[in-house]
Amino acid sequence: LFPYTTLFRSARMEKAAELLKKTDQKIADIGLIVGFATQAKFGVAFKSCFGVTPLEYRRQHRLLE
Repeated sequence: LFPYTTLFRSARMEKAAELLKKTDQKIADIGLIVGFATQAKFGVAFKSCFGVTPLEYRRQHRLLE
């Protein structure tokens, strides 16, 4: 990937992580907000970035609060 695409993807994933932690929006809606056409594609990209699914990430971070 080109450096700017990596940076853009990283920013999208950070925004998604923030929304997962701080809102009760549906995971599919968060995926759409950050630019993914389907929840499946969002889930795959999120897991490759953070090592867990969006739902697992949300659950882990809700427990810490």
